[in-house]
Amino acid sequence: MRIAIFAISFCEYVIQLANSLALRGQSVLLIFPLDLVQRTVGGSFQALLHSHVKAYLYDPSRRSRMGLYREMLATIRRFDPEVIHFHENGELEVVPILLRFQHLPKVLTVHDVTPHPGSSGRSVRRKLIARLLAARADRIHVHSDGLKRSMARFRPHLSCNVDVIPHGSMNLFRHWALSDIVTEPSTCLFFGRMEYYRGLDNLVTIGELLKTLLPECRIIVAGRGPELRRHRSQLERMGVFEIHEAFIPDSQVHVFFRRASLLLLPYHEASQSGLLAMSLPFGLPVVAMAVGAIPEVIVDGVHGKLVAAGDTKAFAEAVASLLQLETLRSSMGRACIELAKEYDFTRLAPAYEQFYRNAIEDRLR
Repeated sequence: MRIAIFAISFCEYVIQLANSLALRGQSVLLIFPLDLVQRTVGGSFQALLHSHVKAYLYDPSRRSRMGLYREMLATIRRFDPEVIHFHENGELEVVPILLRFQHLPKVLTVHDVTPHPGSSGRSVRRKLIARLLAARADRIHVHSDGLKRSMARFRPHLSCNVDVIPHGSMNLFRHWALSDIVTEPSTCLFFGRMEYYRGLDNLVTIGELLKTLLPECRIIVAGRGPELRRHRSQLERMGVFEIHEAFIPDSQVHVFFRRASLLLLPYHEASQSGLLAMSLPFGLPVVAMAVGAIPEVIVDGVHGKLVAAGDTKAFAEAVASLLQLETLRSSMGRACIELAKEYDFTRLAPAYEQFYRNAIEDRLR
Protein backbone atom coordinates (compact mmCIF):
# COMPACT_ATOMS: atom_id res chain seq x y z
CA MET A 1 0.00 0.00 0.00
CA ARG A 2 1.24 3.52 -0.78
CA ILE A 3 0.27 6.03 1.92
CA ALA A 4 0.93 9.77 1.90
CA ILE A 5 0.74 11.41 5.33
CA PHE A 6 0.36 15.19 5.64
CA ALA A 7 0.81 16.92 9.00
CA ILE A 8 1.82 20.37 10.26
CA SER A 9 2.38 19.15 13.84
CA PHE A 10 2.71 15.84 15.77
CA CYS A 11 6.05 15.25 14.03
CA GLU A 12 7.31 12.55 16.39
CA TYR A 13 3.97 10.72 16.36
CA VAL A 14 3.80 10.69 12.55
CA ILE A 15 7.40 9.49 12.18
CA GLN A 16 6.69 6.53 14.45
CA LEU A 17 3.50 5.71 12.56
CA ALA A 18 5.31 5.88 9.20
CA ASN A 19 8.15 3.67 10.42
CA SER A 20 5.76 1.05 11.79
CA LEU A 21 3.95 0.90 8.44
CA ALA A 22 7.24 0.65 6.55
CA LEU A 23 8.30 -2.28 8.74
CA ARG A 24 5.21 -4.09 7.45
CA GLY A 25 6.17 -3.46 3.83
CA GLN A 26 4.09 -0.35 3.15
CA SER A 27 5.47 2.63 1.22
CA VAL A 28 5.05 5.96 3.00
CA LEU A 29 5.53 9.58 1.95
CA LEU A 30 5.67 12.15 4.77
CA ILE A 31 4.78 15.76 3.97
CA PHE A 32 5.92 18.16 6.70
CA PRO A 33 6.66 21.88 6.97
CA LEU A 34 10.41 22.33 7.31
CA ASP A 35 10.16 24.49 10.43
CA LEU A 36 8.25 21.74 12.25
CA VAL A 37 11.10 19.30 11.70
CA GLN A 38 13.74 21.87 12.64
CA ARG A 39 12.17 22.76 15.98
CA THR A 40 11.38 19.19 17.02
CA VAL A 41 13.62 16.34 15.83
CA GLY A 42 16.11 18.69 14.15
CA GLY A 43 19.20 17.14 12.62
CA SER A 44 18.14 13.65 13.72
CA PHE A 45 15.28 13.56 11.18
CA GLN A 46 16.85 11.32 8.55
CA ALA A 47 18.37 9.02 11.17
CA LEU A 48 14.93 8.48 12.67
CA LEU A 49 13.26 7.46 9.40
CA HIS A 50 12.95 3.88 8.14
CA SER A 51 14.66 3.46 4.76
CA HIS A 52 11.29 2.87 3.04
CA VAL A 53 9.86 6.18 4.29
CA LYS A 54 10.24 9.13 1.94
CA ALA A 55 9.89 12.73 3.07
CA TYR A 56 8.99 15.99 1.39
CA LEU A 57 9.78 19.03 3.53
CA TYR A 58 8.39 22.32 2.33
CA ASP A 59 9.10 25.90 3.37
CA PRO A 60 5.88 27.39 4.81
CA SER A 61 7.17 30.91 4.17
CA ARG A 62 6.48 30.16 0.48
CA ARG A 63 2.73 29.72 1.02
CA SER A 64 2.02 32.79 -1.10
CA ARG A 65 3.96 31.40 -4.08
CA MET A 66 2.40 29.09 -6.64
CA GLY A 67 5.72 27.31 -7.13
CA LEU A 68 5.36 25.66 -3.72
CA TYR A 69 2.05 24.06 -4.66
CA ARG A 70 3.27 22.89 -8.08
CA GLU A 71 6.25 21.25 -6.41
CA MET A 72 4.16 19.67 -3.63
CA LEU A 73 1.51 18.31 -5.99
CA ALA A 74 4.16 16.95 -8.37
CA THR A 75 5.85 15.13 -5.47
CA ILE A 76 2.59 13.51 -4.40
CA ARG A 77 1.71 12.62 -8.00
CA ARG A 78 5.09 10.89 -8.53
CA PHE A 79 4.59 8.90 -5.31
CA ASP A 80 1.14 7.85 -6.60
CA PRO A 81 -0.54 7.20 -3.22
CA GLU A 82 -3.49 4.89 -2.77
CA VAL A 83 -4.68 6.90 0.23
CA ILE A 84 -3.83 10.29 1.79
CA HIS A 85 -3.80 10.60 5.57
CA PHE A 86 -4.24 14.12 6.96
CA HIS A 87 -3.81 15.24 10.55
CA GLU A 88 -6.46 17.88 11.18
CA ASN A 89 -5.32 21.43 10.42
CA GLY A 90 -6.45 24.55 8.63
CA GLU A 91 -3.44 25.54 6.55
CA LEU A 92 -3.68 26.73 2.95
CA GLU A 93 -1.61 23.89 1.50
CA VAL A 94 -4.43 21.46 2.32
CA VAL A 95 -6.71 23.02 -0.31
CA PRO A 96 -4.74 22.28 -3.51
CA ILE A 97 -4.13 18.70 -2.34
CA LEU A 98 -7.86 18.19 -1.80
CA LEU A 99 -8.70 19.71 -5.19
CA ARG A 100 -5.97 17.95 -7.19
CA PHE A 101 -6.54 14.48 -5.71
CA GLN A 102 -10.31 14.41 -5.40
CA HIS A 103 -10.36 10.85 -6.77
CA LEU A 104 -8.18 9.45 -3.97
CA PRO A 105 -9.48 8.10 -0.65
CA LYS A 106 -8.66 10.44 2.23
CA VAL A 107 -8.55 9.81 5.96
CA LEU A 108 -8.32 12.28 8.79
CA THR A 109 -6.95 12.03 12.33
CA VAL A 110 -8.79 14.32 14.74
CA HIS A 111 -6.69 14.77 17.87
CA ASP A 112 -9.14 17.07 19.67
CA VAL A 113 -12.85 16.87 18.86
CA THR A 114 -13.54 20.19 20.60
CA PRO A 115 -11.07 22.97 21.49
CA HIS A 116 -9.47 22.74 24.92
CA PRO A 117 -10.81 25.30 27.43
CA GLY A 118 -8.66 28.40 27.37
CA SER A 119 -6.93 27.54 24.10
CA SER A 120 -6.57 30.35 21.60
CA GLY A 121 -9.15 30.02 18.83
CA ARG A 122 -8.48 29.42 15.15
CA SER A 123 -8.87 32.15 12.57
CA VAL A 124 -11.94 32.04 10.34
CA ARG A 125 -9.75 30.88 7.44
CA ARG A 126 -8.33 27.98 9.41
CA LYS A 127 -11.80 26.97 10.63
CA LEU A 128 -13.15 26.94 7.07
CA ILE A 129 -10.24 24.89 5.72
CA ALA A 130 -10.46 22.42 8.62
CA ARG A 131 -14.19 22.08 7.95
CA LEU A 132 -13.53 21.42 4.25
CA LEU A 133 -10.91 18.82 5.12
CA ALA A 134 -13.28 17.00 7.49
CA ALA A 135 -16.07 17.08 4.90
CA ARG A 136 -13.81 15.48 2.26
CA ALA A 137 -12.54 12.69 4.53
CA ASP A 138 -13.79 9.18 3.74
CA ARG A 139 -12.99 8.03 7.26
CA ILE A 140 -11.99 9.73 10.51
CA HIS A 141 -9.65 8.46 13.21
CA VAL A 142 -9.82 9.34 16.92
CA HIS A 143 -7.77 7.98 19.81
CA SER A 144 -10.38 6.78 22.30
CA ASP A 145 -13.95 5.59 22.73
CA GLY A 146 -14.66 8.76 24.69
CA LEU A 147 -13.56 10.88 21.75
CA LYS A 148 -15.76 8.83 19.45
CA ARG A 149 -18.71 9.59 21.72
CA SER A 150 -17.72 13.27 21.68
CA MET A 151 -17.64 13.16 17.89
CA ALA A 152 -21.20 11.81 17.85
CA ARG A 153 -22.30 14.54 20.26
CA PHE A 154 -20.49 17.62 18.95
CA ARG A 155 -19.84 16.78 15.29
CA PRO A 156 -22.62 14.31 14.44
CA HIS A 157 -22.38 15.00 10.69
CA LEU A 158 -18.90 13.41 10.79
CA SER A 159 -19.55 10.55 13.20
CA CYS A 160 -20.74 7.78 10.89
CA ASN A 161 -17.30 6.66 9.66
CA VAL A 162 -15.14 6.96 12.78
CA ASP A 163 -12.44 4.45 13.71
CA VAL A 164 -10.77 4.28 17.15
CA ILE A 165 -7.05 3.55 17.31
CA PRO A 166 -5.27 4.38 20.60
CA HIS A 167 -2.49 6.94 20.82
CA GLY A 168 0.79 5.12 20.36
CA SER A 169 3.54 5.27 22.97
CA MET A 170 6.21 7.83 22.12
CA ASN A 171 9.31 5.63 22.20
CA LEU A 172 11.05 7.98 19.79
CA PHE A 173 12.13 10.28 22.63
CA ARG A 174 14.42 7.53 23.91
CA HIS A 175 16.54 8.04 20.77
CA TRP A 176 18.37 10.84 22.61
CA ALA A 177 18.47 9.19 26.04
CA LEU A 178 22.13 8.17 25.94
CA SER A 179 23.45 9.95 29.01
CA ASP A 180 22.99 8.64 32.55
CA ILE A 181 20.45 10.79 34.38
CA VAL A 182 19.87 10.03 38.06
CA THR A 183 16.23 9.74 39.14
CA GLU A 184 15.47 12.05 42.05
CA PRO A 185 13.20 10.23 44.54
CA SER A 186 11.26 13.31 45.70
CA THR A 187 10.94 15.07 42.33
CA CYS A 188 7.81 15.30 40.17
CA LEU A 189 7.35 16.62 36.63
CA PHE A 190 4.77 18.96 35.09
CA PHE A 191 5.69 19.31 31.41
CA GLY A 192 4.62 20.84 28.12
CA ARG A 193 2.56 23.68 26.75
CA MET A 194 1.20 25.75 29.62
CA GLU A 195 -2.45 26.17 28.57
CA TYR A 196 -5.36 26.50 31.01
CA TYR A 197 -6.73 22.99 30.44
CA ARG A 198 -3.51 21.44 31.76
CA GLY A 199 -4.31 22.69 35.26
CA LEU A 200 -1.30 24.72 36.34
CA ASP A 201 -3.66 26.56 38.72
CA ASN A 202 -4.53 23.18 40.24
CA LEU A 203 -0.80 22.50 40.59
CA VAL A 204 -0.34 25.71 42.58
CA THR A 205 -2.86 24.45 45.14
CA ILE A 206 -1.29 20.98 45.11
CA GLY A 207 2.14 22.51 45.71
CA GLU A 208 0.87 24.39 48.76
CA LEU A 209 -0.55 21.18 50.20
CA LEU A 210 2.67 19.26 49.52
CA LYS A 211 4.70 21.81 51.48
CA THR A 212 2.94 20.43 54.57
CA LEU A 213 2.49 16.80 53.54
CA LEU A 214 6.02 16.24 52.22
CA PRO A 215 8.33 19.27 52.61
CA GLU A 216 11.18 17.68 50.64
CA CYS A 217 9.00 17.33 47.51
CA ARG A 218 10.11 19.29 44.43
CA ILE A 219 8.10 19.83 41.25
CA ILE A 220 9.79 20.57 37.93
CA VAL A 221 7.68 22.84 35.71
CA ALA A 222 9.15 22.68 32.20
CA GLY A 223 7.63 24.35 29.15
CA ARG A 224 6.10 27.67 28.24
CA GLY A 225 2.74 29.29 27.66
CA PRO A 226 0.29 31.85 29.03
CA GLU A 227 -0.54 30.01 32.25
CA LEU A 228 3.11 29.89 33.31
CA ARG A 229 3.48 33.63 32.69
CA ARG A 230 0.35 34.17 34.76
CA HIS A 231 1.41 32.05 37.75
CA ARG A 232 5.21 32.29 37.65
CA SER A 233 5.73 34.81 40.46
CA GLN A 234 3.49 32.79 42.77
CA LEU A 235 5.33 29.55 41.91
CA GLU A 236 8.70 31.16 42.62
CA ARG A 237 7.60 32.38 46.06
CA MET A 238 6.44 28.94 47.17
CA GLY A 239 9.86 27.27 47.15
CA VAL A 240 8.46 23.96 45.84
CA PHE A 241 8.89 24.50 42.12
CA GLU A 242 11.88 24.35 39.78
CA ILE A 243 10.91 26.37 36.70
CA HIS A 244 12.27 25.93 33.18
CA GLU A 245 10.31 28.42 31.09
CA ALA A 246 11.38 27.47 27.57
CA PHE A 247 10.52 25.34 24.61
CA ILE A 248 12.13 21.97 25.39
CA PRO A 249 13.73 20.45 22.25
CA ASP A 250 13.24 16.74 21.67
CA SER A 251 16.90 16.07 22.39
CA GLN A 252 16.44 17.33 25.99
CA VAL A 253 13.07 15.78 26.85
CA HIS A 254 14.64 12.66 28.36
CA VAL A 255 16.52 14.73 30.95
CA PHE A 256 13.28 15.80 32.63
CA PHE A 257 11.53 12.43 32.37
CA ARG A 258 14.57 10.63 33.77
CA ARG A 259 15.02 13.02 36.68
CA ALA A 260 11.42 12.71 37.85
CA SER A 261 9.86 9.98 39.97
CA LEU A 262 6.27 10.93 39.08
CA LEU A 263 4.48 12.65 36.20
CA LEU A 264 1.71 15.03 37.29
CA LEU A 265 -1.40 15.58 35.16
CA PRO A 266 -3.74 17.82 37.20
CA TYR A 267 -5.78 18.55 34.07
CA HIS A 268 -9.11 20.35 33.98
CA GLU A 269 -9.90 18.63 30.67
CA ALA A 270 -8.19 16.30 28.22
CA SER A 271 -8.70 14.34 25.05
CA GLN A 272 -5.98 11.70 24.77
CA SER A 273 -2.72 12.71 26.45
CA GLY A 274 0.36 12.87 24.26
CA LEU A 275 2.34 13.65 27.41
CA LEU A 276 1.21 10.38 28.95
CA ALA A 277 2.30 8.57 25.78
CA MET A 278 5.73 10.21 26.18
CA SER A 279 6.12 9.16 29.81
CA LEU A 280 5.24 5.45 29.54
CA PRO A 281 8.45 4.30 27.76
CA PHE A 282 10.48 5.99 30.51
CA GLY A 283 8.65 3.92 33.13
CA LEU A 284 7.37 7.06 34.85
CA PRO A 285 4.28 6.48 37.05
CA VAL A 286 1.58 9.13 36.85
CA VAL A 287 -0.78 10.93 39.21
CA ALA A 288 -3.64 12.31 37.16
CA MET A 289 -7.10 13.78 37.31
CA ALA A 290 -9.53 11.26 35.79
CA VAL A 291 -10.52 13.34 32.77
CA GLY A 292 -10.76 12.67 29.03
CA ALA A 293 -9.21 9.43 27.79
CA ILE A 294 -6.67 9.21 30.62
CA PRO A 295 -8.74 6.59 32.55
CA GLU A 296 -8.94 4.53 29.32
CA VAL A 297 -5.14 4.17 29.45
CA ILE A 298 -4.10 4.32 33.10
CA VAL A 299 -5.29 1.73 35.62
CA ASP A 300 -5.52 3.23 39.10
CA GLY A 301 -3.06 1.55 41.43
CA VAL A 302 -1.20 -0.17 38.57
CA HIS A 303 0.37 2.62 36.51
CA GLY A 304 -0.08 5.36 39.11
CA LYS A 305 -3.01 7.03 40.81
CA LEU A 306 -6.20 8.56 39.41
CA VAL A 307 -8.22 11.08 41.40
CA ALA A 308 -11.53 12.78 40.70
CA ALA A 309 -11.43 15.87 38.54
CA GLY A 310 -10.75 18.98 40.63
CA ASP A 311 -9.86 17.09 43.83
CA THR A 312 -6.54 18.78 44.55
CA LYS A 313 -6.41 17.46 48.15
CA ALA A 314 -6.64 13.82 47.01
CA PHE A 315 -4.11 14.57 44.28
CA ALA A 316 -1.56 15.98 46.75
CA GLU A 317 -2.11 13.04 49.12
CA ALA A 318 -1.55 10.58 46.26
CA VAL A 319 1.71 12.32 45.30
CA ALA A 320 2.99 12.37 48.89
CA SER A 321 2.08 8.72 49.38
CA LEU A 322 3.75 7.45 46.20
CA LEU A 323 6.92 9.46 46.74
CA GLN A 324 7.36 7.65 50.07
CA LEU A 325 6.76 4.17 48.59
CA GLU A 326 9.77 3.38 46.41
CA THR A 327 8.92 -0.29 45.94
CA LEU A 328 5.39 0.52 44.75
CA ARG A 329 6.73 3.21 42.41
CA SER A 330 9.18 0.72 40.92
CA SER A 331 6.36 -1.77 40.34
CA MET A 332 4.25 0.94 38.71
CA GLY A 333 7.20 1.97 36.55
CA ARG A 334 7.59 -1.58 35.23
CA ALA A 335 3.85 -1.68 34.51
CA CYS A 336 4.18 1.58 32.55
CA ILE A 337 6.96 0.10 30.41
CA GLU A 338 4.79 -2.94 29.68
CA LEU A 339 1.91 -0.64 28.76
CA ALA A 340 4.23 1.25 26.42
CA LYS A 341 4.96 -2.03 24.65
CA GLU A 342 1.23 -2.71 24.33
CA TYR A 343 0.71 0.68 22.68
CA ASP A 344 3.83 0.50 20.52
CA PHE A 345 3.12 1.73 16.98
CA THR A 346 4.34 -1.60 15.59
CA ARG A 347 1.39 -3.23 17.36
CA LEU A 348 -1.02 -0.53 16.21
CA ALA A 349 0.11 -0.61 12.55
CA PRO A 350 -2.34 -3.39 11.50
CA ALA A 351 -5.24 -1.25 12.80
CA TYR A 352 -4.02 1.68 10.70
CA GLU A 353 -3.76 -0.58 7.66
CA GLN A 354 -7.37 -1.66 8.19
CA PHE A 355 -8.34 2.00 8.62
CA TYR A 356 -6.83 2.75 5.20
CA ARG A 357 -8.47 -0.29 3.61
CA ASN A 358 -11.83 0.80 5.03
CA ALA A 359 -11.42 4.20 3.37
CA ILE A 360 -10.46 2.64 0.04
CA GLU A 361 -13.45 0.30 0.17
CA ASP A 362 -15.78 3.15 1.17
CA ARG A 363 -14.60 5.16 -1.82
CA LEU A 364 -15.11 2.22 -4.19
CA ARG A 365 -18.67 1.81 -2.91
